[in-house]
Amino acid sequence: MRLRIPALIRPSPQFIRHLTFLPHRHLSLPSLFTALFRYGMPPTTRKLPECWGHRGASAAFPENTLASFEAAMQDGADGIESDVHVSLDGVVVMFHDPSLNRTTNGTGLIKERNWYGEDGMEHLRTVKEPKQSIPTFAETVALLMKPENEHVMFNIDVKPGNDPHHLFTLMHTTLSAQPNWETKLAPRIILGLWHPTFLSHAKEILPNCKRSYIGGDTTVARTYFWDNVDVFSMWFASLATADGEAYVICPLLSSSFQLASLLRPLLQFPQRMPSSQ
Repeated sequence: MRLRIPALIRPSPQFIRHLTFLPHRHLSLPSLFTALFRYGMPPTTRKLPECWGHRGASAAFPENTLASFEAAMQDGADGIESDVHVSLDGVVVMFHDPSLNRTTNGTGLIKERNWYGEDGMEHLRTVKEPKQSIPTFAETVALLMKPENEHVMFNIDVKPGNDPHHLFTLMHTTLSAQPNWETKLAPRIILGLWHPTFLSHAKEILPNCKRSYIGGDTTVARTYFWDNVDVFSMWFASLATADGEAYVICPLLSSSFQLASLLRPLLQFPQRMPSSQ
């Protein structure tokens, strides 16, 4: 589930009216989201949910390959998602697992293997048909920069086993080689961060890229990421708990003074109903 709470609320009169008369006992995460999506945003600001290719079109093609990415784009995806690791000789590759074993005809950890050379990972192929090579970050960026793909977003799952300064420096070198990269490319990239130690490096080295928190810890999300990311990609189960509801509802209310003011009588005095005015 991916959401950016402070940006969700643009209260319409129908939304305010609905919540004003909502019984106190029904002020829960499901009831607020039901009201939000039914009444919350004027028709002119409503958008359809975005469609993203997770590891590309990974049902039809080997995951995290150029063929998979390109198929997702051709199918109309708003964005693609992939993962990054760094080889021993400093090449950023698009790959989910830290090990090559599951999806390729190679073995061993990516960080312990060279990309170039006679025994380099550039020669490996996927187990799944049609067999594909492992794409580099540079090759994926080149695909994104094709004129027909310049609308496509790129969500990069930054695995916590990476060295953030080393990884982001290598990525910056690749991105900055593209023309007008700060305006045409960087804003389309979302850096998915699991650990707070990656935040400062991302903000310093790739400030024009968007950032997201990936995980399920609402305390970590609230403490370290709330004011530092654009998107939250959180496990739904973590938001279905009491702490998860508080994590969503409290900022939701505080993001609109008008909404919070209208709801305060309900929150403090359950039996009291505000006037229809």
